Amino acid sequence: MSDSSTQEFTFQSLHRPLAYRAIDFLGSRLGSMGMTIADINVDSLLERATKITHLDDFGDSSFERPLSQLVDSLNNEAHLNFMGKYMMREMLSELLSERLRVQHYFNKFPEVSEEKIEKPLFITGLPRSGTTFLFN
Repeated sequence: MSDSSTQEFTFQSLHRPLAYRAIDFLGSRLGSMGMTIADINVDSLLERATKITHLDDFGDSSFERPLSQLVDSLNNEAHLNFMGKYMMREMLSELLSERLRVQHYFNKFPEVSEEKIEKPLFITGLPRSGTTFLFN
């Protein structure tokens, strides 16, 4: 058996579907023309989460510095293509939206923070090992 029949699997040689490559190509071309639709910056992420949820109280600001460091790393170290930037922007926007929703819930029901959890149950396991079934 020759070595030519085996494929080396690295991140660089990963096969991506045509639609993914087309969107990535178009997005990167728009970016080179100055139309940045997948930029990742802290202010736009916070603004986007606020717009999605119609809420504006993020709670304490302890998350801002780590978020800023993550955004800086994504922009300067990760070497993301257009799709990577778009997907990270979507994920971070959703996480910030969830933070707004949780903070809203705590503001609406402050007694939740005083509830005692006597015996917590932690379910851990590998993917596809039945943890969701056990949880349900």
